[in-house]
Amino acid sequence: MNLEISPAPVASQKILLIGGCGYIGCYLYQRLERAGFKVTVVDQLKRGNPLGLTVIQDDYANLSHDFLRQFDIVLWFGGHSSVGQSMSDPDGAVANNCLNLFSFAKRLSAHTKLIYASSGSLYSTKLAPVVPASETSLASIPSQNAYDISKFAFDYLAKSFLGNFYALRLGTVSGYSPNL
Repeated sequence: MNLEISPAPVASQKILLIGGCGYIGCYLYQRLERAGFKVTVVDQLKRGNPLGLTVIQDDYANLSHDFLRQFDIVLWFGGHSSVGQSMSDPDGAVANNCLNLFSFAKRLSAHTKLIYASSGSLYSTKLAPVVPASETSLASIPSQNAYDISKFAFDYLAKSFLGNFYALRLGTVSGYSPNL
């Protein structure tokens, strides 16, 4: 992953990084800190804390509106992060990747940008990888599992009912992370 962050951040910008101790979060935290952003990390620490960060150890779903309103940007990398994890806990995947995230997003202030991880693979087909599946129909998604359905459902809810959000379509993530 070659992530260049520019231009220089506005000194007053505050970022909440949910899942900041995970694979993508660890890498992103280091880049954001080096770029001069003020970053607060929330993580349940299910996979440890390889960078030894100061962390608010809690479920993001428990964060209050009063706490959240201080942030300009929320980066959400706190989902059930794989098909396997979602298949072993489908109820948790739907709750975490969709319902809790939707409730959480509605607690954000209007000025706060929500940037969340989605899945590039969700919108592509194995049979025709150059032709993406439709983002408007669940029936067009090639695999029907708790991961894909929960991610699709949140994308649909966000597009229909939220403002000021951005989905990162991560097709392949590779490269070094302190939490590999």
